[in-house]
Amino acid sequence: MARQFEFQVFADRQQFFLLDDERQPNYPESIDEDDLRRRFKRADHLLAVYTEHASSMLVRVVLLAEQPDALLASCDHAIRTWIEVPSGRLIVAGCADYLPDCPRVAVPAGRNAVFVQGRRLGTKGETYEITLWPSTEASSSVLKQFNETIGPVA
Repeated sequence: MARQFEFQVFADRQQFFLLDDERQPNYPESIDEDDLRRRFKRADHLLAVYTEHASSMLVRVVLLAEQPDALLASCDHAIRTWIEVPSGRLIVAGCADYLPDCPRVAVPAGRNAVFVQGRRLGTKGETYEITLWPSTEASSSVLKQFNETIGPVA
């Protein structure tokens, strides 16, 4: 059975983060063009998501017991990657947020696969759905690429 949580996150500097509560790693200081094109950067115990706008946006976190079908028709950009969450507590944070005040979601401790879908990119109503499930997989890929000039590209 899926569990779902919704948060308003301010994506200051066009980014927000998912990170392990116990490890609380530093945010990436080096972001290259490939990271921005893919709209994410994965590091130890952290996933940075790069947004189209620097604004407050809805971030929905969905927890599943197993891998879902990748439904790409309803999103503009989609990635699949992974994150290690040894504490079993995932923080959802904007880069200027004070971490003790940020929302936390209880997730399976250990490695989780992550499916990120960005919707309504290129508008002020940009939203993200982050789906996690336990997995031993350790690969990352862009499943659907958003191009700010022409929109979603299959």
